Amino acid sequence: MAGVFVVVCSSREREPEYGGKRLSEWVDRYSGEFGDLTWEADRAIRQIGTNGIPCLLKWLGYETPTWNRKLNRIISSFNASWQIADKREVRAQNAMQAFYALGREGAGAVAQLTRLADEHPVKTRSVRASWVLDYVRKRNPEVSFSVLGSEVSLQGPATNALGQIEPAAPKSSVP
Repeated sequence: MAGVFVVVCSSREREPEYGGKRLSEWVDRYSGEFGDLTWEADRAIRQIGTNGIPCLLKWLGYETPTWNRKLNRIISSFNASWQIADKREVRAQNAMQAFYALGREGAGAVAQLTRLADEHPVKTRSVRASWVLDYVRKRNPEVSFSVLGSEVSLQGPATNALGQIEPAAPKSSVP
């Protein structure tokens, strides 16, 4: 039994840290509970730098289960403020903000972001990846973002996909 515990604990990916806090703790600061303290998270994420990209990509790639989305639609039809909280979805949204904080250093994730963005056009994770990819591309105009011989331009597809996921979404909502 102890051997199983050791295997489970050792297989868990170690997150980079800054100031005694794990990357996930810094990313969670973007949730709004911390008010004006997001500048601290920005600074910490910039210090962690490219070491945080694998975790950010993993979180960015989360897709809320269909049953959860459907149940939330039903619940919110009774009261718009009622929702089943999905902490992993919140972290995925916050991972976008963390990529924005990384700025130019996020360019190292272009290939992975492109794969995620191309995965399925109406998946939430694809839209998130498209937004981040477009942002990274704008922050790094001197870098060629050709993938498999075709230029990457995802702002339009991301906005269109968002409209398919959430019809009430703004038509131009790319950050």
